[in-house]
Amino acid sequence: MARGRIVWAAAVMAAMVVGVTGCATAGRDPAHEAARPPQEGPLKGYATGALSHLETFETPRPLVEVPLFDKDQQPVRLDDLRGDVVVVHIWATWVAPSRFEVPKLAQVQQRYAGRGLRVVPVSVDTPDQSGNANAFMQQNPPLEAWFAPDLSSAMTEWGVWGLPATIFLDREGREVARIDSQVDWNTPEVTALLDRLVAD
Repeated sequence: MARGRIVWAAAVMAAMVVGVTGCATAGRDPAHEAARPPQEGPLKGYATGALSHLETFETPRPLVEVPLFDKDQQPVRLDDLRGDVVVVHIWATWVAPSRFEVPKLAQVQQRYAGRGLRVVPVSVDTPDQSGNANAFMQQNPPLEAWFAPDLSSAMTEWGVWGLPATIFLDREGREVARIDSQVDWNTPEVTALLDRLVAD
């Protein structure tokens, strides 16, 4: 575990250096980036176009709860959002693609208002950068930042090895798909997937 934390910390430091130049990765393995992830189960047909790197599962699987806090540093839990489809977007202000995706996700949240879909941007910014993350969220209503202060634990428990990344949860709080790369959220492929999830 200690070695894993060191490796991840080094990856994050590297990403902080290259993030401002437009790199979409944070310690991502190029071989992993090039390979198509497993696509199984009822959502595999949505892994095309903008979602070609979507990973889907034969059956939904539980997502480990990790310590999360809202913009006021109050504890929050993904489990409390059961009943809604939840799009968990893991991002950071120092990862350039995040600054492209978050405004698009705000538009997604607006389009699906009242349809039982919740976009939850989980920032892995360090505590001294949380002010920047909150300021960025204020520019992108109706989104509100959640924070994962223990970055290494969150990434390890969720099996996320690059930023940005997105995990899709069904109405029972189970993971049904994920994507470990930048996404253009204003595409027919994304709309089709989200429509399917809110319809279930």
